[in-house]
Amino acid sequence: MAGLVDEDGEACARSEPAESWLRPAFREIRKKGWVRLQSRMSIMGGRPFGIYAPTPKGLEEAREAKARVKAAREKRSAWGRDLQAALAARKAAHEVTSNTQMEHHSDA
Repeated sequence: MAGLVDEDGEACARSEPAESWLRPAFREIRKKGWVRLQSRMSIMGGRPFGIYAPTPKGLEEAREAKARVKAAREKRSAWGRDLQAALAARKAAHEVTSNTQMEHHSDA
């Protein structure tokens, strides 16, 4: 659903999913009336596929989904930044420890 709105929250038309693991969820949003067939396209005479746009209710759901996706991505990004900071601090502490040990060995 999050892919049916752009960064500004405006509606975007999307093709039906080609990946089998996305089809059950797409079927559900069609049943709920959140998307509507806008047109059918065919590339170089191949099998036609549908282009779907969100309905007004679907647009609300898509905006909510987009906000959830952004929040989840921000949490993952924050986790990654925290991990990088912890690893950098650990590396710095290890370098200080090894430098101190080297100074003690050179004094002996």
